[in-house]
Amino acid sequence: MDWFSAENVVAIGTAVLGVAASIVLLWYERRVPRRRHLGYRVQVDMPVRARADARTAGRVTPGGLGLLDGLGEDGPDGEGRVPHGRVLSLVLLRVENDGAEFLDSSHYTGHELHGLTAEFTGRRVRGLDVTQRPGSDHLATHFTPGAGLAWGEGTLKIPRVPLGRGEYYKLLVLLDGGAPGDPVTVRGGLLEGRVTPNRALGPDDTPPLLSRWAWVIISALTAFVCVLTTLILLPGRGSRSAARRAA
Repeated sequence: MDWFSAENVVAIGTAVLGVAASIVLLWYERRVPRRRHLGYRVQVDMPVRARADARTAGRVTPGGLGLLDGLGEDGPDGEGRVPHGRVLSLVLLRVENDGAEFLDSSHYTGHELHGLTAEFTGRRVRGLDVTQRPGSDHLATHFTPGAGLAWGEGTLKIPRVPLGRGEYYKLLVLLDGGAPGDPVTVRGGLLEGRVTPNRALGPDDTPPLLSRWAWVIISALTAFVCVLTTLILLPGRGSRSAARRAA
């Protein structure tokens, strides 16, 4: 049994570990329930200024956004005025399918009509506008009360919007109370997936060529190959093998 030497055992063991590591990582990638993933992030959170002159004190400065229409006028219930001592703010919330699969309305696991709930801690939702990238105008048709769209106090109920890979929509939300920078969270359930915050690449960042797990696999295999190469080229290994065969 000339092959049963310490060098051969280590070499075979290293090769087996390399193959096993690759199989385990691939199995883990398939088993982890993150094939469907919704990421969200706050892109803008800013205060809205009100006019300070005597005639319109406490009223919102008119702008080009539809969700501000009527806030500068007095309604029968006084909702047009900014509440005394409170601050209006605008939040631009981006929700994106950054997973590996298409997300259908049936993939939301909640028992209610809506799919997600956005919470604005310490603030009250007063209005909403929906934006999407060119070519995705059909997404806006899902934002109706009949599809579950509703808001009250500090929560916004978001309908079950189907999204292809890489598709997204943005919600421009008008709030009062609290202050810009207060926590904004989105919660909800997905079949074999989850909803978590994500982040955008900065101006100086470059998108990664490979995922983190791909780098782990490449690094592990490289390490195993280096160990095997070192064992093969180890000084004296060839002469010891020849001596054993001669004996």
